[in-house]
Amino acid sequence: MCGSFAGLRDAVHAGEADFFLWENFTTRPWHNSKELNRVGDISTPWPSFVVATNSHAIDAGEIDPETILNGLFPALESAATTFKRDRVASLGRVVSGFGLKSQEAEEWFDGVTYASPIKSISANTLTRTVDLLKLTGCISKSVPAHSLVDRRVADLMN
Repeated sequence: MCGSFAGLRDAVHAGEADFFLWENFTTRPWHNSKELNRVGDISTPWPSFVVATNSHAIDAGEIDPETILNGLFPALESAATTFKRDRVASLGRVVSGFGLKSQEAEEWFDGVTYASPIKSISANTLTRTVDLLKLTGCISKSVPAHSLVDRRVADLMN
């Protein structure tokens, strides 16, 4: 784990990491400047704002399910609704924040999806995610979708 995009970029430059997966549009300025080489594309099978946590952290009291359910998830849903509703302002923030051209920001914006409700994830999404992680060598074996969902903080949809 490198902590951030800058940490990943620095790890690649230092030879501490061979590659990393990151969102296409937000890394485009580094591709365009030739600071990073893009070797290919893998479309993520999950929507934006998927929250991943470790059940052990909940069991150990490091993460409070009520804070996630009553604080984080409503805040993310509100932010996602505002972001999609206020297209012009959101596109302006994406252009200035990520150094994209207006057309690139619009292309990105049109492809962004959000889970609704945000605490739900489909079994199909998890299965496709596991398949992608196997394909990229991040994991070696499949795991069933139901084993990836802690019902204290998320709902598995069929």
